[in-house]
Order: sequence, then C-alpha cells, then structure tokens
Amino acid sequence: MTRAEDQAAPSDGPDPWTAYASLFAGLALAIALLFVAKDRWFIRVQDAALGGETAGYAGAGDIQCQGAASHERCLSTYRAAGSGRSILWLGNSQLDAVNRIQPGDRNAPVILHDRLAARGRYLVVYQMPNANLSEHILATEAVLPAYRPDVVILPVCYDDIRELAVRDDVAALLEQPGLRRRLAATRYGRQVLAAAGVQTDRGEAAVNHDDPRSIRPKVEAALVGALEQHSDLWKQRDSLRGMLGFAIHTLRNKALGINSQTKRAVDPTLYRERMTMLGDYLNDLRARGVRVLLYVPPYRQNVSGPYIEGDYAAFKHDLAAMATRNGADYADLDAIVPGPEWGMVTDSLFGFQEYDFMHFTGDGHRRLADALDARLQAMSF
Repeated sequence: MTRAEDQAAPSDGPDPWTAYASLFAGLALAIALLFVAKDRWFIRVQDAALGGETAGYAGAGDIQCQGAASHERCLSTYRAAGSGRSILWLGNSQLDAVNRIQPGDRNAPVILHDRLAARGRYLVVYQMPNANLSEHILATEAVLPAYRPDVVILPVCYDDIRELAVRDDVAALLEQPGLRRRLAATRYGRQVLAAAGVQTDRGEAAVNHDDPRSIRPKVEAALVGALEQHSDLWKQRDSLRGMLGFAIHTLRNKALGINSQTKRAVDPTLYRERMTMLGDYLNDLRARGVRVLLYVPPYRQNVSGPYIEGDYAAFKHDLAAMATRNGADYADLDAIVPGPEWGMVTDSLFGFQEYDFMHFTGDGHRRLADALDARLQAMSF
C-alpha cells in the first residue's frame, strides 16, 4: 500500500457530522412527540382502561382506599368516626367505577357503608384496578390490626386468578410493623412476599453496588432533581410511559383480533396454586376468629364473555366447596346485574369499542349493595 493510499483511508465510512445530525434530529423529534402526547394523548391509564362511558365515583371519600398512599388517610377517618366495629371489603375497579353515571348515582361501597352505619358498623373498602389474590391478602394482613374487622368481604374474580404481581403502592404496605415477619411464617404469606419481590430465605436488604469513587450517581441525582423541579413532562413520565404501553397493548390486540369476548383459559397449574393459596388463607383467618364472606363478583350474562363456561362453572363449584371447608360464608353474585345495566368500553386513544364485563351502572351498584347487605344481615351483621 502506498503512503497516499494509507493517508486516504480515514475518509472511508460515514461522516461523523452526519451521525451527529441524525442523533440531534431524532432527539428533537422525540421531544416534540412527547409534548404532543402530553397535550393531546396524555391520559391516566386507569381512566383509559375504564373507557369513555365509565368513571371512578368521586363521592366515596376516605372509606374507599387503595394501597399505602391512602391507608393513613382512611385510617384517620375511621378513628375520627370512633374506631367502632368494622367490616373490611376488598375489591377491584368494579367497586369504584360507575357506567353512564347519572345525578344521584352512588357506588356500592357508599350505599353499603351508609346501611351498615345505621346498624352501628363501619365499612372500609380497599380496592385497586385488576387487584389479584396476592394484593388482597397483603392489603388485608396490613390493615387487620388497625380495623379489627368483624368480617372480611372477599371477592374472587376468575379472570384475575392469572395475575401474580404486587404493585408498588400495595407492596409499600409491607412497611407496617411486623407484617413481613407474619407473612414469612405461613406458606401463603411466603407466596405473597415472593409476588411482591421480597426475599424470604435470608431477607437481606438490597445492596448498593455503585463504586463510591464514581461521580455518576451524583450527576444522575442532580439531573433528576433538576428535572423534577422544573419539568412537568418529567414529573408525568410514569403516566406517559403507562399510556404508551396501553396504546401498544391496544393496537396489538386489535391487530391480532383479540377483544373483551376472546376466550382466555387459566393455566391449570396456576389455578391449583392460587386456589390452594386461597384455601390456606381462609383456614388461617378462621383460626384467628375472622369471619369471611367469599363471593363471586357480578359477571355480564347477556353476551358471550371471555370465560370458558366449563372452567368457570368448575371454579364456582370449587370456591363454594372451599368456603364450606374453611367455615366461610359464600355468595354467587355473578348474575345479579342484568344486561342493560352493563356498558361498553370505548378507549380514549383510538375510539375502539368493546363489551364491558366488569363495570355497570348506578342501578347495578345498588343491586350489588343489596345482595351483600342481605347476606351480611343473614350473618347477623
């Protein structure tokens, strides 16, 4: 190779300024898209999942809680009311949201709370969208010492059996004194801790492996602090990330022809594991003298839904037998809300419409409150 050819070699390959220009152009486009999304597409993922016809009920106040963020507020309200005899109701968004809400409509927790208050009992509700069994158990164990409820009302939604993870706001309830130790002492409790990402074999805390000589953590902390203080878009990053995830999920389902009526089987191994976990917990609650009202939630009957009929019938049979074995009261409420009192899910991003199998009108909420009230009265509450 000649000296001239050798000197010409560095000019081969892409021009670095072209690469930098592409990088900055992409960055500018991404920032512009973020601001457009913030102004036009920014929605709460919870609201998007409910759809355009359904909204969370705003009048429940502090009798209706979710996780750690609202726990102290709800507990303070209970104490201000006199810390009397209480009833604890677990649930998901079905308890909160009202379809085609009308003036004067109330959700089932508020209706039942007022009725129980007239009989000298205080109803408190801990519910979270798509709450699963692990979250129900964790929340119940976290608040039992504070409320000392006479009865725990526990719905078991067939569709949520497949869900395993514990969300951060519920997992934060593990900071309640002694809760981790109590859960670690039982098989079902260890399953809950595992779902929350908590080690139970040695229980060591997470270790920070950052090099103490590195300035990277300090620079990152300063940058995040500045963004938290000065950028509204940065503060909303979790919600924006959730919205983008919701959009991708919705478009994927549309492309694959998946909708709310698509049959979705529950893995048999997972089903047995979760039902065993529930049985263990019911048995433990009975040993501690806590009564349980176990119920099958309302499920839309006038159109074909996502449950495989034979599997769903077997689930209800298993649940009733489990209640009998463990001394719990049982109610099958799946057919109490007629078809016209259910709604549609119209997503807020694309306008796609599907049948709603979870949320119903104010009349449906009254029916749910009526059914549970009748059952509680039969139990002498």
